[in-house]
Amino acid sequence: MAAPSTSLTNPQIPQFNGKNYDYCAITMKALFCAQDLWEFIENGYQEPVDATTYNALTQVEKDLLKENKKKDSKALFLIFHGVNESIFPRIQPATKSKQAWDILQTAYQGMEKVKIAKLQMLRRDFETIYMKESDTIESFFTQIIGLVNQIKTHGENLEERRVVEKILRSLPTRFESIVVAIEETNNLSQFSVDELHASLISHEHRLSRSTNSNLEHAFKTQVSISHGRACNVAQESEKDIWFLDSGCSNHMTGNLEMFSSLDESVKSDVTLGNDNKVSVMGKGSVNILTKMGEKKYISDVYFVPGLKHNLMSIR
Repeated sequence: MAAPSTSLTNPQIPQFNGKNYDYCAITMKALFCAQDLWEFIENGYQEPVDATTYNALTQVEKDLLKENKKKDSKALFLIFHGVNESIFPRIQPATKSKQAWDILQTAYQGMEKVKIAKLQMLRRDFETIYMKESDTIESFFTQIIGLVNQIKTHGENLEERRVVEKILRSLPTRFESIVVAIEETNNLSQFSVDELHASLISHEHRLSRSTNSNLEHAFKTQVSISHGRACNVAQESEKDIWFLDSGCSNHMTGNLEMFSSLDESVKSDVTLGNDNKVSVMGKGSVNILTKMGEKKYISDVYFVPGLKHNLMSIR
């Protein structure tokens, strides 16, 4: 948008294209005041309602009316030339400067206020968003980039560094090591969002592999041989010990307290490795806590009263 010329006799008129209405309105108002035209924009002027009323005016009043018409036409001319061709049809029907000005104000000042309110809401969402423990890096980046694009659409451009820093602040504690590494080994002013995304995705994959490895290790910390089968102890508390058994056809436990849910209508008999038969008095789900502190569950576990060990079928 061009700035007004300092020459009051030949002013350069700013062009309004539908954006930044408040700025254009202030600039145009300054121009109208300099040309002694603002009172016509703000208040308009009175004209005789008919010829009889006009003829009743004194010559001084007629001369003043003529001068007012001339100034108002000049103000209307400036408004017409101060809008983009795409905006002009809105004000084309106006015959007085106040009419044209009021049309623009109604159409664009209200829109600007809505836009500002929406932008403030988007800024708040951007500052308060954090990655949840259940989120993946991909899903979190989708949320962040979506907010950034909306903010840009509403006229505010977020620097890349600001977005990078926001993402680093918003990650769960499991990403703390990679955050420290990125901050210490990179110049964040030159570190792009795409580079950050790639680094975090790679770290997330390593975390996933490590978690799976630790979970597997949790069930293989001790090994003993029983009846020719490998039985692996998972945890230290005796009642929480699970033996991995390649011979049993179903998971089984004799500890009723371990069940988070139990269908007691399930009844059957199973044969153990020593050929003894035991009665199944239900089937349900058992919760466990891994060494990584994650809550997981084992489904389809048989409840076998009197069974001394918890058996996990790895058949």
